[in-house]
Amino acid sequence: MIACRGRGNLTAGRSIEDLIRGFLHESFNSKFMYIISPWVANFEFSRSFIHYPWVSSTRVLDIIEAIINKGVEVKVLTRCFDDALRFDVLDLADKIVNRGSVDDEIKGFIKSQLEDLLGGIEAMLRLSEVLGDNLLFDLGIGDLGGRLHTKLYINDKHALVGSANFTKSGIIDSSNWANWECLIAIKSGETGYRELLNVAEGYLNAARGFSECEGRFMSMLSRFRGLLPRAVGSVMDVIVVLEDLINALS
Repeated sequence: MIACRGRGNLTAGRSIEDLIRGFLHESFNSKFMYIISPWVANFEFSRSFIHYPWVSSTRVLDIIEAIINKGVEVKVLTRCFDDALRFDVLDLADKIVNRGSVDDEIKGFIKSQLEDLLGGIEAMLRLSEVLGDNLLFDLGIGDLGGRLHTKLYINDKHALVGSANFTKSGIIDSSNWANWECLIAIKSGETGYRELLNVAEGYLNAARGFSECEGRFMSMLSRFRGLLPRAVGSVMDVIVVLEDLINALS
């Protein structure tokens, strides 16, 4: 099976959302489910996801939590949220707030960038609550080498591989501005599945935990003390500062 999104109806009757929904449904009856994506968000499906009796929700983290509660081993590998830090945006935001009079389009752009960063951090905190030690990060250490760019979703039934991140823009968005994406599904008995499972396990074994990601994030901020309007000592402090900046730009 393959699903693509782009200009025109590339895969009639089948969408990337359909493949991901099917993957999540069958994961309730799988031994494991691994999600490997540079960007992971707590997006919502276009319609309710119902898997009786375990879950009825549109929000993807509710579904992941229900799969875990079913007894499935779920692991998520993504980039550390320090990868979303935009030093230029944070510096501009602070200057704009203090300056006062700035073009509304510039304010809107800076605000949207801050909201993206805040949403990414909050999604990782929520995932950490749900997954515990099974939320893993590419820190560019050891066997992983450079930066995670693979998009791979695998359970003991199928592997999905392609270009789509585990985000709204990757999975759901069908607007004219949406990314052009493709995912292909490979059954567990087909050529390529075993190799993809080996890749997934190799990535997961080389990854690092939440505390190391958080530590690197805070260390990076500490090296640029003037980047935020006040000192921060934890990720929760960063969230409060970002919320204040967003409110000031509204």
